[in-house]
Amino acid sequence: MHLTATFSRPDRADLARRWQALEARSDASFFLGWTWVGAWLDSYAVAPDLLAVTDGEGADVALALVGHAMQPRLLGPVATLSLNQSGERIADRPYVEYNGLLTETGRQVEAAAAAIAALAG
Repeated sequence: MHLTATFSRPDRADLARRWQALEARSDASFFLGWTWVGAWLDSYAVAPDLLAVTDGEGADVALALVGHAMQPRLLGPVATLSLNQSGERIADRPYVEYNGLLTETGRQVEAAAAAIAALAG
Protein backbone atom coordinates (compact mmCIF):
# COMPACT_ATOMS: atom_id res chain seq x y z
CA MET A 1 0.00 0.00 0.00
CA HIS A 2 1.28 3.47 -0.91
CA LEU A 3 2.37 5.69 1.96
CA THR A 4 2.42 9.49 1.97
CA ALA A 5 4.54 11.71 4.21
CA THR A 6 3.46 15.24 5.12
CA PHE A 7 4.58 17.99 7.47
CA SER A 8 2.23 19.99 9.70
CA ARG A 9 1.94 21.71 13.06
CA PRO A 10 -1.07 20.17 14.77
CA ASP A 11 -2.33 21.57 18.04
CA ARG A 12 -1.09 19.88 21.19
CA ALA A 13 -4.29 17.91 21.88
CA ASP A 14 -4.41 16.51 18.35
CA LEU A 15 -0.72 15.62 18.48
CA ALA A 16 -1.18 13.79 21.79
CA ARG A 17 -4.19 11.87 20.50
CA ARG A 18 -2.45 10.79 17.29
CA TRP A 19 0.84 9.95 19.01
CA GLN A 20 -0.79 7.82 21.70
CA ALA A 21 -3.01 6.00 19.18
CA LEU A 22 0.03 5.06 17.09
CA GLU A 23 2.08 4.21 20.17
CA ALA A 24 -0.55 1.59 21.05
CA ARG A 25 0.20 -0.12 17.70
CA SER A 26 3.98 0.19 18.00
CA ASP A 27 6.78 -1.63 19.76
CA ALA A 28 8.95 1.50 19.94
CA SER A 29 11.25 2.35 22.84
CA PHE A 30 10.22 4.45 25.82
CA PHE A 31 12.02 7.41 24.26
CA LEU A 32 9.55 7.48 21.35
CA GLY A 33 6.51 7.16 23.62
CA TRP A 34 4.21 10.00 24.59
CA THR A 35 5.43 9.94 28.19
CA TRP A 36 8.87 11.08 27.00
CA VAL A 37 7.83 13.19 24.01
CA GLY A 38 4.99 14.95 25.84
CA ALA A 39 7.20 15.74 28.83
CA TRP A 40 9.89 17.13 26.51
CA LEU A 41 7.36 19.36 24.73
CA ASP A 42 5.95 20.55 28.08
CA SER A 43 9.37 21.24 29.58
CA TYR A 44 10.88 23.27 26.76
CA ALA A 45 7.89 24.81 24.96
CA VAL A 46 9.33 23.94 21.55
CA ALA A 47 7.15 23.63 18.45
CA PRO A 48 8.77 21.27 15.96
CA ASP A 49 6.91 20.17 12.85
CA LEU A 50 5.11 16.85 12.80
CA LEU A 51 6.25 14.45 10.09
CA ALA A 52 3.34 12.07 9.54
CA VAL A 53 3.51 9.03 7.29
CA THR A 54 -0.01 7.88 6.45
CA ASP A 55 -1.55 5.08 4.43
CA GLY A 56 -4.10 5.41 1.62
CA GLU A 57 -6.93 5.73 4.15
CA GLY A 58 -5.21 8.54 6.05
CA ALA A 59 -4.25 6.41 9.06
CA ASP A 60 -0.95 7.23 10.75
CA VAL A 61 1.75 4.63 10.08
CA ALA A 62 4.69 6.65 11.46
CA LEU A 63 5.17 9.93 13.31
CA ALA A 64 8.20 12.03 14.19
CA LEU A 65 8.91 15.56 15.29
CA VAL A 66 11.28 17.57 13.11
CA GLY A 67 13.05 20.64 14.45
CA HIS A 68 14.45 23.36 12.20
CA ALA A 69 17.42 25.44 13.31
CA MET A 70 20.48 27.30 12.14
CA GLN A 71 23.57 25.58 13.53
CA PRO A 72 26.95 27.32 13.71
CA ARG A 73 29.60 25.86 11.43
CA LEU A 74 33.11 26.89 10.45
CA LEU A 75 31.99 29.04 7.50
CA GLY A 76 28.79 30.32 9.10
CA PRO A 77 25.35 29.10 10.13
CA VAL A 78 23.79 26.19 8.27
CA ALA A 79 20.10 25.21 8.17
CA THR A 80 19.57 21.84 9.85
CA LEU A 81 16.77 19.38 10.53
CA SER A 82 16.69 17.40 13.78
CA LEU A 83 14.68 14.21 14.27
CA ASN A 84 12.65 14.32 17.50
CA GLN A 85 14.68 17.30 18.63
CA SER A 86 14.18 21.04 18.30
CA GLY A 87 17.63 21.95 17.02
CA GLU A 88 18.04 24.29 20.01
CA ARG A 89 20.89 23.23 22.32
CA ILE A 90 19.08 23.97 25.58
CA ALA A 91 15.90 22.13 24.60
CA ASP A 92 17.85 19.16 23.27
CA ARG A 93 19.93 18.58 26.40
CA PRO A 94 17.91 15.51 27.45
CA TYR A 95 19.20 13.46 24.52
CA VAL A 96 16.91 10.91 22.98
CA GLU A 97 18.37 7.41 23.39
CA TYR A 98 17.07 5.04 20.62
CA ASN A 99 15.80 7.80 18.35
CA GLY A 100 13.78 7.14 15.23
CA LEU A 101 10.26 7.17 13.86
CA LEU A 102 7.36 6.08 16.03
CA THR A 103 6.14 3.39 13.65
CA GLU A 104 3.35 0.87 13.52
CA THR A 105 4.82 -2.57 14.22
CA GLY A 106 5.88 -4.35 11.04
CA ARG A 107 5.87 -1.23 8.85
CA GLN A 108 9.22 0.28 9.81
CA VAL A 109 10.97 -0.19 6.45
CA GLU A 110 8.25 1.25 4.22
CA ALA A 111 7.54 4.08 6.66
CA ALA A 112 11.23 5.03 6.83
CA ALA A 113 11.44 5.07 3.02
CA ALA A 114 8.44 7.43 2.81
CA ALA A 115 9.86 9.70 5.53
CA ILE A 116 13.28 9.88 3.87
CA ALA A 117 11.69 10.70 0.52
CA ALA A 118 9.74 13.56 2.14
CA LEU A 119 12.84 14.92 3.87
CA ALA A 120 14.86 14.71 0.67
CA GLY A 121 12.53 16.78 -1.16
